Amino acid sequence: MGKIPIGRTIGEAFDFALGRYLVILGVVWLPLLLLVAMQYYVLVPYFGHLFHFVQFAAQHAKDHPGPPPELAALRPLIWSVDALALVISIWMQVGVTKTALNLRTGPRVLYVPVGLDELRVIGGYLVFLAIVYGAALALGIVIGIAAVIVYALASGGAFTFAVSDAMKPWLAGGLIAFAAAIVAALIYVQVRFTFLLVPATVAEKRFGLWRSWQLSKGNFWRIFTIGVGTLSPILVFEFVLVFAFYLLLVVTLLTRLAGLGAHGAHPHGPEAVAAVLAVLWRFALVYGALAAAVLLPLLPIAFGLRFSPPAFAYRALTQTHGS
Repeated sequence: MGKIPIGRTIGEAFDFALGRYLVILGVVWLPLLLLVAMQYYVLVPYFGHLFHFVQFAAQHAKDHPGPPPELAALRPLIWSVDALALVISIWMQVGVTKTALNLRTGPRVLYVPVGLDELRVIGGYLVFLAIVYGAALALGIVIGIAAVIVYALASGGAFTFAVSDAMKPWLAGGLIAFAAAIVAALIYVQVRFTFLLVPATVAEKRFGLWRSWQLSKGNFWRIFTIGVGTLSPILVFEFVLVFAFYLLLVVTLLTRLAGLGAHGAHPHGPEAVAAVLAVLWRFALVYGALAAAVLLPLLPIAFGLRFSPPAFAYRALTQTHGS
């Protein structure tokens, strides 16, 4: 297979994300609206009940209070939100990919899945997960059998095995290296199977998992470099938001504790703990609203940078080699 052009792919992704903002917005606004609405009506009540329970438990620790039934009743809805988030992610991936490949039809202000592309992509991800979990299960069985055999031989006196102090660093290093190799293999397999899954599926109207593996041959490090080049701005921005969150949180807590101390309250007493929890809850709500106000207008750019590079890489590979 051919080589993915790194610089051209990164440049096309930025041109697409910045230059076609309104078109990308037409793809993502409806699924995001559905997701935000469901999160608001499920997660806010859930964490509200959780906050009140923790606050009550802090004030009545000796009574050993149990979680309220409302939390258990909301858990199925929490799982529904997770499932909806996965479906919506694929909805947006397919829509942005079709837009990048000029395959999208219908109004530019709205994208609604009408074909089988999303179902094929969902099927591809499910098969990939089945492959990963199947391989993990097989590896676990092999390791378990090997461990039982070694233990049986050692117990039966077939050989003696003792771990000396000199061997411990080597064994620890070997376990770390083995774990690192497993993680590296998982990343490699995920990149090969999934990077070109969506564009191959929507462009060729077929199950694109194996096609992604075929087209990405010899391009792992190119794909890795493209990912770094396009996702770095998003990751840096997320790091700044998270850092600001924890910095403001620490300042808020220290200010609150200092205020409690000035009024003679014990900073570890039940009332003080409840007051601090109330501050945390208000802080989370206010910061969440402010972060949403900042993030929502930037999401079309973020989704453009995240979902369009595979489309441009796929187009470069197929146009160059006619495959």
